[in-house]
Amino acid sequence: MAGLAVVAVLLGGAVPAGGQSGAAFFGEQWGLHVTGTPQAWQLTRGAGVRVGIVDTGVDLAHQDLAGRVVAHARCLDTGGDPGRCGGSGQDIDGHGTHVAGIVAARGIGVAGVAPDAELVVVNAFTRDRFGRTAAALSDVSAGIRWVVAQGARVVNLSLGANFVFTNLTGSGLRGAVSEAHRAGAVVVLASGNDNVVLGIGSQNYGDLPAVVVGATGPDDREAPYSSSTGNARWALLAPGGGATTCAAQPERCVVSTWWREGGRNEYAHLQGTSMAAPHVAGAAALLLARGHGRDQVIERLLATADAGVPCRGANCRGRLDVARAVGVTAPATTAAPAPPNPAPGPPPPRPEAGGAAPVSTTAPPTTSVPSAPPPPAPGTDAGPPGASDEPVHDGVPGAAAGEGSGVRTAGDAEGSVAVDLPDGANGGSGAAGFAALVAVGVPAALAWRSGRRPA
Repeated sequence: MAGLAVVAVLLGGAVPAGGQSGAAFFGEQWGLHVTGTPQAWQLTRGAGVRVGIVDTGVDLAHQDLAGRVVAHARCLDTGGDPGRCGGSGQDIDGHGTHVAGIVAARGIGVAGVAPDAELVVVNAFTRDRFGRTAAALSDVSAGIRWVVAQGARVVNLSLGANFVFTNLTGSGLRGAVSEAHRAGAVVVLASGNDNVVLGIGSQNYGDLPAVVVGATGPDDREAPYSSSTGNARWALLAPGGGATTCAAQPERCVVSTWWREGGRNEYAHLQGTSMAAPHVAGAAALLLARGHGRDQVIERLLATADAGVPCRGANCRGRLDVARAVGVTAPATTAAPAPPNPAPGPPPPRPEAGGAAPVSTTAPPTTSVPSAPPPPAPGTDAGPPGASDEPVHDGVPGAAAGEGSGVRTAGDAEGSVAVDLPDGANGGSGAAGFAALVAVGVPAALAWRSGRRPA
């Protein structure tokens, strides 16, 4: 991988009113409850909708994801060509597994926002020479193209470049994101965790046709680390965590599925806009399963957001309200309705491309402010009417997108730094190369000094 930039990662049928088995950590999933997601399951669980996860891969054998992953691949050294993706999408870090569980976990240990959705997974990351999780922007772009080619109607991107770099040069993902949108997919993008830098840090995503998502904590306030959504055309907030650290306050972070080498069926608490974005991606899947088209999904996510939760950004509409988005009239509640039943059903489907079939396991788990001015209309597509991180380091600026606590009953789980030098900015002589070095190298180095790698 050549060049210089940062890509940060660690930056439905009806549900009966009673009789469900309980996910082990469902009571801790405050993000589901505050957004009214369990109420939305009365109408939709996301069945038949494919969500693309371009990240560090997923744990293909995790009990809460087995049967949900229908296609997976690794996209490395692709030059942006999805035809060069292949092999296995197995996680190398844990971050992707955590994101995937927020979208579509089955309800054994945790429940996803869209527990019947399907996942199309790409690992676009590798370890750099310092042991840090890294990706080329070209490989992330290839991953976006690959998941859309596999039928993904939602694309989740819990990652991002250093905000100084994107403000100087624009997003290196513009081409692939625009292609995905033209293909009919709803692209969901984390706003970033750079608000630790003098109250600024917008990624300058105004030219991207994507829903940009900032984070809230369990107190329903915008999280201190969450970057402003800035000039993003479509923006809202979603639960991402609001702890000083997840180790000290795990109950204020987001619990989801986790992977580490040698572990099995693990769960961990993380926080960051990386955790907020998949809440919105899952909500988009619920709406698509109801028959709404891409543009109608975006409109509903924005129009039904809770404007009583203030957020920074020209077009940020408030905090995600899943119940209102799908058309449930009862207000969102912080009470804890029962989680969905994990589907016992047939064995997991064989993935369509790249990698072995996910392994199913039966082992138990181991562990009011007015809204901003409305954004431009997303388009004219209308579906049928009603019948979607490297760790936050305690105030240290950097390419951050999440922070972790201990894995449940399985040792420590920490986020890792995602630093890389994307294609096309080789850091050579001249002003452009110097700007890239300053924008990327300095904040990333600061973040790494206070960072911790997975066990």
